[in-house]
Amino acid sequence: MMTADRSRRLQHVFAELTGMALVFAAACGPPETSSNELTEQGRNAIQDWLFCDDCRAGERDSVRALGNAAVPFLGSALRRIPDHWRSNMRSRYLEAASRAQLHNNDSVLYVEFHLANFDAAVQSRSGFSLGDIKTAQAIDTLRNALRDSLANGYRADVIRDLHHALLTATAARLDNQARMAAFLDTLWVSRAGNVPWDGDETVTLKGAPFERDVMVGFRSSAAELGFVAAALPGEYAFSVANVGTRDSQYFGALRITSFPAAPIAFIPDVTSGPFPRVFLRSLTRTTSPPDFVHYFRFAPASSLTITAEAVWTGPSQIDLLWDNCSNRSGFAKTPRQISGHVIGSSGEPLGSVSVSLVGTSLSAISAPGGNFEINSVPNGWSGQLRAVRPGFTPVTLEAWEGAGDVVVMVPQPAAAFSARTRHASPNRVSHQIPGGACRLLGVLRSDTTAAPAIVKLSINSP
Repeated sequence: MMTADRSRRLQHVFAELTGMALVFAAACGPPETSSNELTEQGRNAIQDWLFCDDCRAGERDSVRALGNAAVPFLGSALRRIPDHWRSNMRSRYLEAASRAQLHNNDSVLYVEFHLANFDAAVQSRSGFSLGDIKTAQAIDTLRNALRDSLANGYRADVIRDLHHALLTATAARLDNQARMAAFLDTLWVSRAGNVPWDGDETVTLKGAPFERDVMVGFRSSAAELGFVAAALPGEYAFSVANVGTRDSQYFGALRITSFPAAPIAFIPDVTSGPFPRVFLRSLTRTTSPPDFVHYFRFAPASSLTITAEAVWTGPSQIDLLWDNCSNRSGFAKTPRQISGHVIGSSGEPLGSVSVSLVGTSLSAISAPGGNFEINSVPNGWSGQLRAVRPGFTPVTLEAWEGAGDVVVMVPQPAAAFSARTRHASPNRVSHQIPGGACRLLGVLRSDTTAAPAIVKLSINSP
């Protein structure tokens, strides 16, 4: 484990060595290209840009000025970082680790971390310059790189940068706003000059896991177009296609700043459709072993058949389950209250569980049916809810004032909902809901990995 003292030593040593290492890497020469048009001065300009630290001397502009002559060099660097560049950087990072007195695994982790960042920086900067140059050859090189992104082993941030570079070369900038949003926030954008949208535009959030499923629609007589920030934190470019009579394309920038640690408390009623419908949700585990669940409510007047399918990112296990609304309390949320129910490992109701709000004196004891209510919650309160019962594993999860249907699983321990039918991937279920009945469709994360998951739930009624 790297200590704070070692981290400070590393920063000092790395500051000393970075400039020297980058100069040496550049001196080792360029990647192999087939172009005879690029002069030695041009190659030096590109290497200055790829290896600069502060980059305040117009390095990027100098590469842009080279035009098409720089494309083969940049494309070669983008496809494969030259071995002699990486070898030189590895030796320099090893030297830095040694001087910081890092040994064994700490040294290996340090070197691999910085080497990966070096690769990503060269790839992203090569892409940015291709986007700046904007020639047909530069655009084709970017498109080929994105097409082969998996084979080339690009990191997610590099792929987002390449998308941004390609949009810079092929689309008009929507505006100069620096948009920021949390996961699943809705953003509304207007056309330049407040010209209404035509109503047939589409939005793509480049590099997001479900990049074409983010559009919300239009408002204010089509003056604004909406989409959701459905991606992990990071820098993204979004494109708006089919704009105007010439079907032009515009783009903008977005930074997603945060990812939720708990399911959305609101339970949407999707009985009336329209179908098909797509929902994007996050399922992130902050503690183990509780499961996190998103619910969707159906209460049809006449018989309704629903088909649902879940697709997700990462190594998670996502299951779909059906339950009766009567088994879940808290649909009518009362302000200044937190309500829900406690279940055991097999989904059975648990009474006599002490449920408290951490950091306050507020608490409740769950009833025999598992239901609980905590009243007089301070306005706007959010924090942790803790459930304790002798003989069971204590559970802590996120909660907030006004939350209803908070599901607290107190394990003994065993997998949550183990008594219910589970559906392995591909996760697709169908269910016929009788008229007058109320059913809940739950999207359940049941694995024990820490990686965040983004779930796309498609709901249809044949």
